[in-house]
Amino acid sequence: MTEYVAEEWSTECVELWDMDMADLHSVKNFANKFIKEVGELHYLWNNA
Repeated sequence: MTEYVAEEWSTECVELWDMDMADLHSVKNFANKFIKEVGELHYLWNNA
């Protein structure tokens, strides 16, 4: 996915973060990182 995004869009404004929805520890780590580094969300793409 990272390679696809890098080819299709400028990576200067796109970040891909990993999260396992089946792992509560992973979800909490993602949420904490998001709050610390971003604070607000403009777009969200979910990949099933």
